[in-house]
Amino acid sequence: MHHAPEVLKKEGHKLTPQRLMIWHILQAGRHLSAEDIHQEIEKKFPGIDLTTVYRTLELLVRLELVQESRFPVGPHQYEATDKLGHSHIICRKCGRVHHFDVADLLAAANRICENQDFSCADVELNISSVCNDCLKKDRS
Repeated sequence: MHHAPEVLKKEGHKLTPQRLMIWHILQAGRHLSAEDIHQEIEKKFPGIDLTTVYRTLELLVRLELVQESRFPVGPHQYEATDKLGHSHIICRKCGRVHHFDVADLLAAANRICENQDFSCADVELNISSVCNDCLKKDRS
């Protein structure tokens, strides 16, 4: 996993307590919205502005320390990741998100990019479906 504090310092950004707290929250490995992160960080920094959270997330995404995912339903989600290629299956009913391996997808994307004279920077695939738990509930 990336070492965000080192990258931030190297890139000339201040290591504010708020930035470090946001990074720490993201290290839990969950998908979180900016609002989720804001609620979590407010426990230690009451009065922190939601704009600060958004600006920090934008910076971390730009520095490729955090992945921003835009799902069909709900707010954008953020998570710390150091993997090229990031894919999810999202339940349309309950919103559960599951990662899946994208090794074959990455190889295909690289071939497609090379054939089009592009360099493949990243691949994100989101599959919208219904999870088995929701299917079972529907049958009941």
